[in-house]
Amino acid sequence: MAGQPKLDFEKHKDVIHNLYLVEHQPIKDVIQYMKTVYNFDARYEIILCITKYLISTSRATYVWQFRLWGFNTKHATLVDDPELISEVKELWHKNINSKEMLYIL
Repeated sequence: MAGQPKLDFEKHKDVIHNLYLVEHQPIKDVIQYMKTVYNFDARYEIILCITKYLISTSRATYVWQFRLWGFNTKHATLVDDPELISEVKELWHKNINSKEMLYIL
């Protein structure tokens, strides 16, 4: 018999959508913001049997909820410059490290 407390993600959907998809905040920052501003902690326990519990992390719970909402859990690139992206890929294939790439670009 597995169960979990009902978390009211729907109440916060617009805020979470804005933070994650519009402002491109990482999940960890969204989680921290929701805890700080709304006291919304998305951890829950799933009862596996009488003596064992599985504790879901906040991140896993958010990713699960994002998938239910159809949110893309992989952020698209914030750079919309095909030439720059091409140069970075070329440097990457030449095994240039990030620090050197920044200097070169």
